[in-house]
Order: sequence, then structure tokens, then C-alpha cells
Amino acid sequence: MFFILNFLVCFYFGFQVISTATAEPAASLYPYDFMCIADDNDEKLLKNLKETYKSDIHIEEYPMVRVATADKTERDERGAEQRIQGQEIGISETTYHRLKKAIHKDYKAKKMDLDAEGKKVYLVHQQDRSVKAQPMDWFYGKSRPNLHIGVPAAEYDWRDKKNTYIERVVTGEEIGSLTGCYSTEKSENIVVFSDKYFEKAEKEWKKTDAIWGIPAEDAKNYYGEATIIQGPIKLVLISVKSGINNRNKMLERIDQLLEKKEEAHQYIGNYDSTVRFHYDSESAKADIISERAVKILINSYLMIMVIIVDMIIFYTMCQMELKEIILRERFLKNLGMSGKERRKVYRKEICFYYVSPTCIMLAAMVLFLRAVLRARMFPETIAEMCIRMEGVLTAGVLLLRMLYVVAVYQVFSRKAGMRDER
Repeated sequence: MFFILNFLVCFYFGFQVISTATAEPAASLYPYDFMCIADDNDEKLLKNLKETYKSDIHIEEYPMVRVATADKTERDERGAEQRIQGQEIGISETTYHRLKKAIHKDYKAKKMDLDAEGKKVYLVHQQDRSVKAQPMDWFYGKSRPNLHIGVPAAEYDWRDKKNTYIERVVTGEEIGSLTGCYSTEKSENIVVFSDKYFEKAEKEWKKTDAIWGIPAEDAKNYYGEATIIQGPIKLVLISVKSGINNRNKMLERIDQLLEKKEEAHQYIGNYDSTVRFHYDSESAKADIISERAVKILINSYLMIMVIIVDMIIFYTMCQMELKEIILRERFLKNLGMSGKERRKVYRKEICFYYVSPTCIMLAAMVLFLRAVLRARMFPETIAEMCIRMEGVLTAGVLLLRMLYVVAVYQVFSRKAGMRDER
């Protein structure tokens, strides 16, 4: 019991506070002012933005495909219960290198070991360090996600052997912001394919039924017709020049223009309200700052509450054993044991409830902390900082608990009538 309570304070709640406090500045997670997941029908809008704001804005366009994951939730769906699919951004290896170079000028392209068949992929989890590590697809496992090229197939059946949700192999992955940490950590992540396969992926929508997630020919044979939806094909990143007059008003006007196109991009209805046509960085920054503040506040409150609960339980336990302690005290006294020896016996007994849980907790913390730092891919300097902060927190909690145990020992040793006798 005491081991669990200490572990909750020092690691489960404590590390959430630490990881949030050491997370990247919110501004660094959004290298652009807007991100749009566009299609051919948005050409007129983008052209209008360029003509209206001219040199005040910079628009970058990259080819992309929508990638759906078989299962975006941690829930264990039962029987025929429908799985909620994730919606990610599929790009080519060349586009990945261009995006990396755009935000890291000293970036040097590396070999990604991707194949022409699209079986191998590289993943970019667009989230900050305060968010727990998690797979992009929860259907099977972290290293073998089931990915479908195209918008989510609402009637997809994983038991159908002809479905287009293909198991891929993850050759590498990273955690960080490439285009911006929008939506939720379970959507709008980056899936990188080889250049050769990406050319094929761009045409997959023409031969895939968008409702059932099977080849279009099979859909025609089964249902008489196939539903073909192109989906988004352009990753558009918009930056407004800094230092210009009325920049905030310009951002607001652009946001309003983009907002008008939201309904036109509900390819299969409002399947997932967290996935949008456009994302605004200013709103996203404000959201993440408030989320972090709330996260620190809630976890700090829970830490205090668990510490109080731990103290109450320990005191109650000692109170319940008081009668037994008094009887034993009389017995040992009648046997001729000195007060000093009797106090020593009681001290060893009560300290057992401090030393044993502490040792178990420290061992568990080392294992869990190592696993978490590795899973979240913390940079070495940040990992060292987290370890130091975790050490300070743990030392503080253990010191507080030790002082409390000593105080309880003093109270109950007096209640039991123990005294030094020479």
C-alpha cells in the first residue's frame, strides 16, 4: 500500500509535472502560422491569398496523401464495435527532408531505409515532451501499424482479407514538430514513404472504395457501385511576415477565410471533429499553454492529496495497533526489558513501514524512468535535467515521510507508556 502511494507521488504524478515543466516552449512547436490539408478545389483560395497579401505572407505547398490508421484509441473494442480510425499525413522521403531543412538549417539528409512497395515507413509523432509516448496505430502494435492510403473507410472490416489496411514495418521514428502539433497527439502525425511508393500512393484513391476500404472492383461486384473520394492532396503551410503592421488582424482575416472552407472538406461527414481543413497556430499555442498549466495544477494537487492520504493511513494503522502495543509493552516490561530496549523494538517495527516501501519504490522508479525517457526519446540534456528534478522531488517526499514517521513514533511510544530505564 505505502509503496503504491509513494510511487504515485514521486513518479506517476510527479513525472507528469516535471515533463510538462521541461517541455519545449509552445512557440517552437509551431514553425508556421497556419497548416492546411488541401485539395484541388482550394487552388482558387490559395491564389487569392497570394494576390491579396503578396510579400506579407509565404505559402509552401507539398504533395501529400491522407493516411488512415486502423485504430487510434487505446480502448479494447469488443466484437462488432466500430474502431475509431486515425487520420495522418503521408509524404515522400524528399518532402520530409525539405520540411526538416526548412526548420533546421543545419539538417543533413539521412538514409531512411524505405522500400518501393510501401511496406516500410518512417514515423514522426507530432507532440511535445509532456505527452506520453504512444503508437500511431493501436490495432496490433507499435512497430507494425495497419495503414490505409485514403480517407478513413467508415465501414472498414478488419476481418475482410481484401481490405486495404496494410500492415507496415516501422524503420524509424522521432518525436517532435515538423509542421506543427495540431489536432491531438493521435492525429495529423507524419508518415514517410519512399519517393517511388509515394508516386503510387497518390493514385491509390482511384482504385479504392472509400466506404468499405476494399479495392473498387470488389466493391462494384459486392454492392453494385464503388465510392471514390480523392481526399486531401496538398500540405499547405502559411507564414505571415513578422514585424509588419496589423499582423494580428491579418492573421485573423486569413483564419476567417480558411474557416469558410471547413465544411467543403468533410469528405465523409464530420467523422472526427478534431481533424480539420486548417489549423491556426495562435489558437493552438494558447491551448497548449493552458493545457500545460492545468496539467501541472491537477497533478500537483493529486500529489498533495496522496501524501495526505498516506499520512492518514499510516496514523490510522498505528492507532489500530495501539492496544496490542500497550499489552506487549507491559509484557516486555514484566520480563525485565529496559525502556530503551522496548523503544528500540518498537522503532524497528515502525521503521519497517518506511524502509521497505522506499526500497521497492526506488527500484521501480529507476526501471520506469529509464523506460519512459527512452520511449519519449528525450534529448540527453533534457533527460539529465528530468533525472535531477526527479531525484530532488523523491528526496523531498522521502524526507517529509521520514519526519512524519519519526513524529508518529514519538507520539505512539508515549501513548504506550514507554520510557528510558537505566
